[in-house]
Amino acid sequence: MWEYTRERYIIPDEGKKWVNTTLNDSWRVYKSRVKKKYYSRFESDKKRLENKPEDIPLEDFKQLLNYWADEEVQSIAEDNAARRNSFTETHTLGPQSLAQVRDKLKKKDPNQGEPSDAQVYLETRERKTGRDYKTTKIVDKRIKRIKRMMNQGRDPNLVVQRGKSKGRGWLLGRNGSRLGTSSSTADPTTQDPYVLELTNQIRQNLETELEDKVNRKVQENMAMLLKKLGEANPGMNLDVGNFCATISSEADGNGTPITDGATS
Repeated sequence: MWEYTRERYIIPDEGKKWVNTTLNDSWRVYKSRVKKKYYSRFESDKKRLENKPEDIPLEDFKQLLNYWADEEVQSIAEDNAARRNSFTETHTLGPQSLAQVRDKLKKKDPNQGEPSDAQVYLETRERKTGRDYKTTKIVDKRIKRIKRMMNQGRDPNLVVQRGKSKGRGWLLGRNGSRLGTSSSTADPTTQDPYVLELTNQIRQNLETELEDKVNRKVQENMAMLLKKLGEANPGMNLDVGNFCATISSEADGNGTPITDGATS
């Protein structure tokens, strides 16, 4: 999958771990949605087969049904569901990444400073009006405390970080780390030196290519003008090749696309 991804996108070798983790998580989400829509909602395999997803071959779907019906698999699924339901402060970002949120908050800051954990928490825990969330009370309580501490000039990060350890990716995202730490993983809001070097190299190549095309177009126009001038004034001895020496035709390497090396 790594090589397949590299064929479609320009990704440095340093991004392999992130790509594999992202693919793994995306695959788990896809399987979860398929199970919820085409397995859990029906009581029998007969109904499930009648309503099978169009993008999954019949034999593959039958294997999925057998897999999900296995008692050991069901036990693991129940444990995972219980563990997931124990989360009390889930974000509401959807497909948007925490790196994008931090970058957006940074751009909003007049000083372009890194956003605090409290700012990221408020941005990522916003609840839509009218929609019911099972963790609304817990999150609302923490949000009120954060805003109150902000108004009092106190450090609201203490409220965000209080309690059990949230892990190194808490409010940072996949493979994220904080600036100033000894972690070898770069902060998601900063660019890897290799990426910067590659970007600059591509930009320089494009600029050089564009400059060459512009110069060629200018010389082609000049050659056309000189040719017409020579035709209108036969007495003038104009050598177009001297003016447009860098232009050559496929037919004659010493001439121009217009004169093929001839002089007027």
